[in-house]
Amino acid sequence: MVANGTRHLLPNVAAFAARLRGKRVVFVLHGSGASFSTSSFFYHRVLGSLFERLLSRPALRRSHPVSLSRAGVVGCRSRYGVEATYVPFPLRQLPPPSPKPLASDEPLRIVWAGRLYGEKNPLAAVAVVDRVRQQRLATLEVYGSGPLLDELEELARDRPWLHVCGPRSWEEIQQVQGAAHLCLSTSLRDATQMAVLEPLARGVPVVSTRVGDALGYYARGLWPFCVEPGDPEAAAEAVLTLAASYDRYRKRFAANAHELLRRHREGARRLAELLEPETHATRNGVPASSRAELPVT
Repeated sequence: MVANGTRHLLPNVAAFAARLRGKRVVFVLHGSGASFSTSSFFYHRVLGSLFERLLSRPALRRSHPVSLSRAGVVGCRSRYGVEATYVPFPLRQLPPPSPKPLASDEPLRIVWAGRLYGEKNPLAAVAVVDRVRQQRLATLEVYGSGPLLDELEELARDRPWLHVCGPRSWEEIQQVQGAAHLCLSTSLRDATQMAVLEPLARGVPVVSTRVGDALGYYARGLWPFCVEPGDPEAAAEAVLTLAASYDRYRKRFAANAHELLRRHREGARRLAELLEPETHATRNGVPASSRAELPVT
C-alpha cells in the first residue's frame, strides 16, 4: 500500500490497517518537515504536534517512509525520529526551452509560479521586482491560486508591469517558464521545489530562495542565484547580476540542466523498485517465501 500525507487522518489509519493485515506500506512524505513559520500557531503547532505524536510517528515507524527531497529525509529524522529513503523526484518528460536572448534595453521577463500561500511568499516576488526596476525594466507574471490572490491583484492595480495570471495547466506553465528570461521563487518553506527544479532542468535561469532542496539544484558557480529566504534585496541583486551577463549565465544554466536530468532520471526506477519489492527480490535471488519481509533500501 502507498500512503501520502502525514497530517491527514485517512493515510495514517490506512497505514495501521494495512500493517494489521500483514501488508507492506510505503509512506511517501510530503514537505520538508520544517516548522510552519507563517501558519496558525494553535492549528499547526499545537494540534498538529499532538496529531503527529499520536498518529503520524507510530504510522511511519510501521511503514517504509520515502522522501522525494533530501530536505524531507532530514525533516523525517528530526520531526518523527524515523529514517526515510531518499528517491530523486521522477521528472516528467520536459519540453525543451526556447532560448530567449536579452537585449540591454529589453524588459526582463520574470515568471513566478506556485500556490499563492504565505509559505510560498508570492508577495516577496513583487518586492524583488520593485527593487529590480529601480535599475532596469522588468515585468513579473504570477501564476497560481490561493488566499493571497486578492492582495496580489490589489498590488497590480498601480503596477502595470505586474500580471496576476491565475492558475494554469502544467503544460501551460512549462510554456510560460520556457519563454521567460528567468523564473523566480521566493518560498520561505519548501521541499522538492518543483517551481525551481523543472525550469532548471530545462536550462531556464532561476533565482530562488535557499530552502528545501533548492541549493542542491545549482552547480557551484550558480550558487549566488540561490539566496537566503526573506531577503528581497539579495534576490534583486541576484536578478540584476544575471541580467548583466545574461548570455554567459544562460550557457551555464544549460550545462547545469544536463546534470539535473541525469540525476533525476534514476528517480522513476528507484521508486518502481520500492513499489515492487517482489520483482526486485527475485532479481537478487531472494526466495519467494521471504519476499514479504524483504527490507528495501
